[in-house]
Amino acid sequence: VFMKNCMFIDNISIKAGAIFMRNVFISFFISCQFINNAARMKPNRKTPDSNCRLMCNGGSVYMIGGFSFFHSSYFYNNQAGSGGAGISAYKCQVMYFHLCDFSSNNGLWRGTLDIKAQQVHLTQCVFFSNFAIRGSSALVNGNKLVSFYRCKFKANKVKQSGTLYVGFCNIVNIVMCV
Repeated sequence: VFMKNCMFIDNISIKAGAIFMRNVFISFFISCQFINNAARMKPNRKTPDSNCRLMCNGGSVYMIGGFSFFHSSYFYNNQAGSGGAGISAYKCQVMYFHLCDFSSNNGLWRGTLDIKAQQVHLTQCVFFSNFAIRGSSALVNGNKLVSFYRCKFKANKVKQSGTLYVGFCNIVNIVMCV
């Protein structure tokens, strides 16, 4: 799958407000925008739905399996009743994020990212003003290799677990982040 200069705006679903991908071998998202998408039970609600904590993942994107590359993509004001208002990913092999902007996303359990993959690499990404009621703003959990390089975290708000939660990983590299 190759997407370039695509816009996903004001989409709502119980799972994956904009895109649901399952076992797609490789996917590229170049300069895509994900704005005001939501994964929630009740389409008319303006806030995450607490009844959704096990199902409503991936406010913009929900992925199972595969290799994914996001370059210069923008995730703004997305919501998830559970995890990953920007992206929720499980059982993926490798995920790369380069020059991506995650701003004003909110999730009940895990804010912007909820990623479980073999490898996760984020370079020069910005996390600004994201919110999570429970969990962290960005959660990367149960991965073999995680790297953050020159990423910026500013004005994110969480009630527990910190802005960035990295857990159950074999190797973690966090370099020159502010």
